[in-house]
Amino acid sequence: TVNGDYAYIADGWDGLRIIDISDHANLQEIGFIDIGGFASEVVLQDSCAYMAYGWGLKIIDISDPANPEKIGEFDTDCTVSGVAIQGNYTYLANDDDGLKIINISNPDSTLKIGHIETSGSAAKIDIQGDYAYIAGSYKSLQVLDISNPVNPEKIGFFDTHSEDIVIKDEYAYIPTCGGLKILNISNPENLEEAGYIETNGCSQEVALQGDYAYVADGYGGLTIINISNLENLTITGVFDIAGDAARGIAVQNEYAYVMYDSLIVLNISDPANPEEIGFFDSYVREILVQGDYAYIVSHGVFTVLDNSDPANLVEIGSYSTGGFVTKVTILDNYAYVAADLRGLVVLDISDPANIIKTGFYDTGDKARGVAGNNDYVFVADNDDGIYIIRNNELDNTKIEKNENTVPQKVKLSQNYPNPFNPTTTFKYELPKESKMLLSVFDINGRLVETIVNQIQPAGYYSVQWNASQYSSGVYIYRIQADGFSAVKKCLLIK
Repeated sequence: TVNGDYAYIADGWDGLRIIDISDHANLQEIGFIDIGGFASEVVLQDSCAYMAYGWGLKIIDISDPANPEKIGEFDTDCTVSGVAIQGNYTYLANDDDGLKIINISNPDSTLKIGHIETSGSAAKIDIQGDYAYIAGSYKSLQVLDISNPVNPEKIGFFDTHSEDIVIKDEYAYIPTCGGLKILNISNPENLEEAGYIETNGCSQEVALQGDYAYVADGYGGLTIINISNLENLTITGVFDIAGDAARGIAVQNEYAYVMYDSLIVLNISDPANPEEIGFFDSYVREILVQGDYAYIVSHGVFTVLDNSDPANLVEIGSYSTGGFVTKVTILDNYAYVAADLRGLVVLDISDPANIIKTGFYDTGDKARGVAGNNDYVFVADNDDGIYIIRNNELDNTKIEKNENTVPQKVKLSQNYPNPFNPTTTFKYELPKESKMLLSVFDINGRLVETIVNQIQPAGYYSVQWNASQYSSGVYIYRIQADGFSAVKKCLLIK
């Protein structure tokens, strides 16, 4: 590919070569970068080179041709044989996997930004500051330094024989077959056992609240352990589930939610005497409880329950992910679901009765665990290790309400929730590909923030706005697309 005074050559196993062709009689190589695979094709846009190679796409900053630098990449499941660009999208031709389309509106922020292989299958992940703690790798605990998410680094290891882990302060709580183990993680490079207590079953999961650890102890039922003194752990209470095995646990205030073949709710206001008060007749694989909602996953379905009365759980809405769901985490108005061979699925749950898929990432193996923060989502992907995915690429994507329909006209909906603090969701519809502009103004008409400014294909869109940096008041949001303009008001209350 030639651009101006330079020729850019995809040179097979030798990567990208940049040749100065300003003097045709004296061609000179002035830049080179090894892309770590077989470079088969290169296309240029602005100051970036997009290279098809071996198993994916490499994005190279060529603003200084003498010093090309890799700024992004996207791995596919098979060999990429061709690459093309139109607008904000790169189209990858995969030998055995069809066509992949990637949003490159921000070239140095492609969807996948980091990956590391663990020493076995990764099942559960918990995050504490700059460190990720991975359970399930040959039944052991591994510690990763994620201060640089692009290049996570293994720094610690402890043999625990567990696939679950919960971090609190300077300690990791790990259920094992036969008891609960507690590690001191104040030095992540040198984990030390701080406490251990035997239980009557094979512990599956643990939840923490106050001075107690609540352990789903297999056929030992629910075991409640006093952890106020790590040197003298004691069992405070036990609840037997009539011959069934307790597989999972969630705790909120005076209630414990215990998973077995179904779901039971226990009153634990007196930890020595847990008492059953509620029941939900459904197989439950995972449960999270936040406020008035309980989020459960079973087989391939994500379900939201009304938890305002824990003694009477009522289903509000559900979404079929199409994959065997194992774990879920909730961040603001979004559910991030580990869906086995379907990878990571992102759901907009701002309206629990109308759950909408807003994004996904196809990991390389089976997505089994997920954790996240405002910046990144971390996926434990079985034998393929840990994927680190930029969160803001997932929660601002469009997904159809109905994959078989196309909107009939441009439409802007009222934001939800409204009033809000500090996040709200804007939804709009495009009947055809359009240059889309979504902006927010203050009550005096001054531009506050441009949320979307790009060409988008037809579809139903959901975009979250975080107004944490703005003051309370009335704001106006406006869309402009294909000659259409609409405005609505929203109210921020802090």
